[in-house]
Amino acid sequence: MKIGLIRHFTVNQSFSGKSLMTPDEYCQWLEDYDRADIHQETVNLDGVAWERCYCSDASRAIKTAQRIYPGEINIRQNLRELQIYPVSKNEIRLPLDLWVVLGRFAWLLDHPSQKEQRREFKQRLSVFVDELMSQKEQSMLVVSHGGFMYFLRQELIRRGFSGPWFFIPPNGKLYIYERR
Repeated sequence: MKIGLIRHFTVNQSFSGKSLMTPDEYCQWLEDYDRADIHQETVNLDGVAWERCYCSDASRAIKTAQRIYPGEINIRQNLRELQIYPVSKNEIRLPLDLWVVLGRFAWLLDHPSQKEQRREFKQRLSVFVDELMSQKEQSMLVVSHGGFMYFLRQELIRRGFSGPWFFIPPNGKLYIYERR
């Protein structure tokens, strides 16, 4: 079995702009990011005739999948990126990067500021991998998000797949995992 992972194309929204943000401004930035369009890019699909494509229900992932996969796309909410929320409701002003880092640490520590806890996220991921493993197709493409892909890769390796390592995958690059 062969599973290809691709992070959605680059989003037309930068991390620049305001140097400091309140929690509300950070949440607004996240909403704007979710609605932003993407750059049209080219992907090398490594000559594989992918039999099935799964994709996150985020518009950036759907647009990417439509650009690279000619067949029916199976859109799944459980492939969405982990949403990182502000760790504080106080009107403190922090750089965007710091909001993101603090939120990720809060998630790792199961801080109550994060709506989806680690065990819930890992359960969501496991259910999806169970679905992949139950399919008759031998080559499946998954279009998702960087953070989700990081944990999906770990779960695939745990279940006997081999493939390349990455920490933060670049947008639009294919990573192939095959069952040993």
